[in-house]
Amino acid sequence: MNMFNILHPDKSIKIDDKTNIIVSPYINNFYDEIEDGIKETVKVLLDMGYLTIGSCDGFHIFKESAHVVVVVNSRNTAYELMYDLAQLGIYSNINITFDHFGIDNINKLFMRNYTEYTCVKIYIYRSRLITSPFKKYIIKKNTKLLKQLKRYIA
Repeated sequence: MNMFNILHPDKSIKIDDKTNIIVSPYINNFYDEIEDGIKETVKVLLDMGYLTIGSCDGFHIFKESAHVVVVVNSRNTAYELMYDLAQLGIYSNINITFDHFGIDNINKLFMRNYTEYTCVKIYIYRSRLITSPFKKYIIKKNTKLLKQLKRYIA
């Protein structure tokens, strides 16, 4: 198995303690690059047509909450998506981590022709103790959530 990132003893997948190489969902063995605890959520989002640019199972050195970062085609779309998620009790925010990545790289990575993009981080857990309803909605393929999310896919 050829991986861009490295599987670490703690089951996290990254290059070093905090850095991941961003990989296209169109490469062979894409799911080998996704941590096991978040893989099912990433798969459901990709099957729906979402473009995932980052994910974390939430167990690494910084103990960051489990999340998935999706790319949408505008800042307005991001705000609308975040609003709808909030109505369901799902915490999300604009993620600027990938702003430096650039529109040309986003278009190459995801085979798109966007003129702008924004990344939205959707939290699976806000902490280890507080579970977001997102995972149960997405894994159970909750119709209300899926219908709301479908309109943000470009």
